[in-house]
Amino acid sequence: MSERIGFVGLGIMGKPMAINISKAGLPLTVFDRHSENVDDLVASGATAGNSPADVGEKSDIIITMVQNSPESEQAITGSGGILSGASRNNLVIDMSSIEPRVSQIIADKCTSKGVKFIDAPVSGGEPFAKSGDLAIMAGGNDDDLREQNPFSKSLVNLQFYVGKLERGT
Repeated sequence: MSERIGFVGLGIMGKPMAINISKAGLPLTVFDRHSENVDDLVASGATAGNSPADVGEKSDIIITMVQNSPESEQAITGSGGILSGASRNNLVIDMSSIEPRVSQIIADKCTSKGVKFIDAPVSGGEPFAKSGDLAIMAGGNDDDLREQNPFSKSLVNLQFYVGKLERGT
């Protein structure tokens, strides 16, 4: 697989998810507000990104796993966010649990830049994030969902396609 993977948000859930991607041997660029989390991933083979925009520039598929709706919106669409560096046809997968209205705002901004978007919150908590046995409820375009399947096996045990955007959140 030649896609470059980016990951923004290396907290309780994101860090073990990113570690599993790295263990799967996929090219991974990571960013977190806490540099020690980035350092831990670099030690396991990932490349450090300087900002969400930098991760967007260096990746084809970018995953976010942040705490809430405002953080998700800022990481993706804010000043210095992923969309600042992303290119046309990149894919953003927001695995954070956020409000459907915010998910739609993010999707609209992605679409206006030609970037694909999937809302894909996960269920299972930290133990399942570590073991790679999370469940994902993905909403978005069928083709975009198929695009992310090659690496989802390193993150999730169960995947449910719930239909159009906003149904995942």
